[in-house]
Amino acid sequence: NTQLESIKGEISALQSKSIALRERINKHDTLLSKMPVVEKDYQALLRDYDNAQLKYREIKAKQMEAELARNLEQERKGERFTLIQPPEIPEKPVSPNRILLLVLTLIAASGISVGVAILAEMIDNKVYGERAILSSLGIPALGYIPYMESEDDKAKRKRLYLLALAGLFLLGLILLLLFHFFIKPLDVTWFILLRKLGLH
Repeated sequence: NTQLESIKGEISALQSKSIALRERINKHDTLLSKMPVVEKDYQALLRDYDNAQLKYREIKAKQMEAELARNLEQERKGERFTLIQPPEIPEKPVSPNRILLLVLTLIAASGISVGVAILAEMIDNKVYGERAILSSLGIPALGYIPYMESEDDKAKRKRLYLLALAGLFLLGLILLLLFHFFIKPLDVTWFILLRKLGLH
């Protein structure tokens, strides 16, 4: 009897367990039948999540740009440039003042020439002409012997003449280069001169 009662109790427990298992199986079957709908909702949630992340990145980037602009504005390191009026093509040069430069160059050249001549006169101890003799000796001369130029003197004078021409040519070349690089290019100056003369 005891064994029979024990077996009946075990049967009853197994039946209850079987009922509970059937309920769980039915519940899982219901969940499995709903899986496509859940997956669809899950995919939609994933898309919404990706879109939200993208918007978050955009907003974060805009926030960083705004903070950088604010910091630059506070530290006065940023400047805003607004073009109100388009630039105008200049008609006349503002600088350099070519007339002033030309006048100063002529004055400087004249001053240097006079200074060199005065310096050469001060350094030279030779006596030239009647007035220099009278001022040196204080007595009139009885007569004058003209200067006889030798071949060496002629060659020396010719050499000095050639050196002077070469120096003038070199000085003119230097002045042209200075004018070309610091005032106005020579080709532009040439076309302006031709236009003013009516030849172009």
